[in-house]
Amino acid sequence: MAKKVLYLTLLMMLVLLLTACGVWVNWWNQPLGEVLTFPTPTIEPTMTTISVQSNEKTPTTAATPYPTPVSSPEPTESPEPVEDKPKPMYVLVAGIASTGSNYRYGLADAIRIVRIDFETPRVTVLTLPRDLWVELPGIKKEYKTLTHGKLNTAYSYGTPAMNRYQGEGGGPGLLAHTIAHNYGLAVDHYVIIDMDVFIEIVDALGGIDIYLHRTWDGRVDTSNDDYLEWVFEEGQHHMKGEEALRFARIRLNDTEIMRTDNQTAVLCAIKNKALQPQVLTALPDLVNAFHGKIQTDLSPAQIGQMVTLLPKLSHENLLFIRFPNNMMVPGRVFDPSLNNTTFIWDIPIEDIRDFIQDFQNDAITTDIGGGGRLCP
Repeated sequence: MAKKVLYLTLLMMLVLLLTACGVWVNWWNQPLGEVLTFPTPTIEPTMTTISVQSNEKTPTTAATPYPTPVSSPEPTESPEPVEDKPKPMYVLVAGIASTGSNYRYGLADAIRIVRIDFETPRVTVLTLPRDLWVELPGIKKEYKTLTHGKLNTAYSYGTPAMNRYQGEGGGPGLLAHTIAHNYGLAVDHYVIIDMDVFIEIVDALGGIDIYLHRTWDGRVDTSNDDYLEWVFEEGQHHMKGEEALRFARIRLNDTEIMRTDNQTAVLCAIKNKALQPQVLTALPDLVNAFHGKIQTDLSPAQIGQMVTLLPKLSHENLLFIRFPNNMMVPGRVFDPSLNNTTFIWDIPIEDIRDFIQDFQNDAITTDIGGGGRLCP
């Protein structure tokens, strides 16, 4: 009898253990946010003519809806067998200019697409300027004049506070679908952080170290009493979270191009700090600490895969790119939401698509007219 009770007890413990393992495995592979889907585009987005006249009107036609996916024609010849290589992963990463909002509102202050090749391994990070003029897909029908806007407004219009978007995924969804709709790049996942989380990440790493080759004066960017803290002298700096955020946001007295490069310097410093042995071993705990504070549809398993990839990247296989300087032509366009003209980067959409296609083909190097950079 005693043996029978022992066997039953062991059996129950085994069942409970297997159940717990099953729950853990399910959580480990479960996306942490709403997953996005992208139909096959067949219609070009309608772009407006750029004008400096404030009485010019943006076309009021509704944003082109996503078409029904169509199947590809059958090939006439049997294709040559090709090696089945893992496809790169594309992740939309955006920093939101808000604090304490729980992602209910905010503009996308920094927008980057990360191409991750797990086989090589290689990571390429593409910056999309926030002031690109784009068509906004999936806007609710009652907002008839809201057909176009700056790229950074796409996230805002999708948030619960604005509630202009009828599609999937809220702010991250509208931002991702806007990029796909205008430029043909459908991302696999998204990661969205606000300014509070950025500060917490840098502080959790113990701060970051950056050498500045010139003095940066960001006092024009603020009216706060701490305006003197917006001056960063030439030389070596150890920055905590709030300092790193201030430095990354300096803009008005320098161009958006320079701000992008400063943000890249901050990202490189974060990477360098994360690779220090005492920090690297603590990264899994740090990732878990930020669970629920970041908007993402990545699973814990995928996040873990990225963390383990980081120390495997060689210096030349982590590349940061932006549009070359000669592509960055300033312009203005009439924005109905402002009832006035607004600054944009006047880059032909065909040029942007060609550049993004090269990015997808991993055909861009650092020698692209000031637009490529490796971490120091």
